Amino acid sequence: MQMVKYYKTFFILKEEDRGFKEDKNPSGYVKIEAREGKGRLDCHVSNLKCQNLKYKLYIMKVDDKDIVPFCLGYINLKGREGELQKYFDSFNVGGKGIPIEHFNVAAVLLDSSYEDDIICPLAAYKDKKIEWRNKLKRSLHTQDFSKKENSKNPTDNEIREDKNCGIKDNKEISIKENKEMSKKAVKFEKETNDMDIEVQNDKGFSDLKLKATEFDIGTEDMREETFKKLMEDFDKLFKKVKPFRVERKDYKWWQILNPAELNNIFYKFNIKVPILFNPLVMMAHFKYRHMIVGLYEDQKKNLQYVVCGIPGLYWVDEKPFGEMCRWAQVEGDKPRYGAFGYWLIYINPTTGRILSNN
Repeated sequence: MQMVKYYKTFFILKEEDRGFKEDKNPSGYVKIEAREGKGRLDCHVSNLKCQNLKYKLYIMKVDDKDIVPFCLGYINLKGREGELQKYFDSFNVGGKGIPIEHFNVAAVLLDSSYEDDIICPLAAYKDKKIEWRNKLKRSLHTQDFSKKENSKNPTDNEIREDKNCGIKDNKEISIKENKEMSKKAVKFEKETNDMDIEVQNDKGFSDLKLKATEFDIGTEDMREETFKKLMEDFDKLFKKVKPFRVERKDYKWWQILNPAELNNIFYKFNIKVPILFNPLVMMAHFKYRHMIVGLYEDQKKNLQYVVCGIPGLYWVDEKPFGEMCRWAQVEGDKPRYGAFGYWLIYINPTTGRILSNN
């Protein structure tokens, strides 16, 4: 079985079995990233009922005939939010001999529900929805999984650190720690990018002006070709939108419903933006159910950038990229508390570098 050296994907969890919401409908995501056999999974859920209830996260390889389930362990719930982080051997997930890229279902299951029926408050599918419940029930009964679960945590049995894997930590992280990781990633990215964008954070979208700097490296032919191919791929996969009341001719926008598709395009063009899919971005995505990507072009100044927009409410939601992003309000140039808009970052498509806002 051929193994992929680098792999990254997202599962956007949606409600399946009802009756487990806490005020609002439950939602969440699973982010998986693997490089050279070292895999990491981050899961975040919101609004799951937590009164004396426990939930486990499963990822599964499912086809028309068979299923290979892998239990990652219990989700650590604190209030309305829950987190789980695990490291694993991505070439041999759970010792089952299957690489991570072949797993196509993620499911949050109510603990011990498999004894009579599979109860699944949240689930996500990689390509298309596929039947897995009956297959999982048969698999768990065959393994006599229920007896083992009464006496030990599944992580003691199923998740073992590969001595040659080079990863030492294997623990759940809190929401606070996850946000701290995001802030550190933003700080690191900011320190490595010393080029400027001439704009203040709180100017209106219609007032945005960019200037050419040393940031704009790469030959003109290279930039033109990359820009053209990016536009073609965006047109194929995403729906064109007009997110702002004031429409500008130097911008084209597309709506992103699945961040994994945008990540795949960036990977194809070798655009590496480590902070683009940080926990704050993913939380914003499953809160507002979309993000936007745009292409900015100033033909007079010969400027071309990819623009990513993360939805949010001004001074209510956190800035997903710290001081590296700027606010673009959907309506009105003057920022208002609680107004809806997008936090924007500008990316050089030939280098993958983010423009600094300072």
